[in-house]
Amino acid sequence: MRHCYLPAKFMDILVTPIVKNKGADLTDKNNYRAVAVSNVDTKIFERIILSQIMAYDNCDKFQFGFKQGHSTSLCTGVAKKVINY
Repeated sequence: MRHCYLPAKFMDILVTPIVKNKGADLTDKNNYRAVAVSNVDTKIFERIILSQIMAYDNCDKFQFGFKQGHSTSLCTGVAKKVINY
C-alpha cells in the first residue's frame, strides 16, 4: 500500500446480479443490481484496514454515509429540514 501497489489477486472480484423486484420483468436489465464479492484475502485486508481506521475515528460529525448508525436517508431528512426552514 505504501508504494501504491496491490497484488492482482486483490482486484479479483465476482460480480453477481441480484434481482431488485422479483414480481417485475426479469428480462429487464434495470431490474438488477450488481453485487461485487471479493476474495478472502481482500476481505482480511479490508478488516485490518478498517480496524486501523476505527481506532482513529476522526470523521466529521456531519458525515452520514459509511458510518455506523448513520445512513444517507438521515442526510436527506436534514436537507429537507434546512430547505423548509
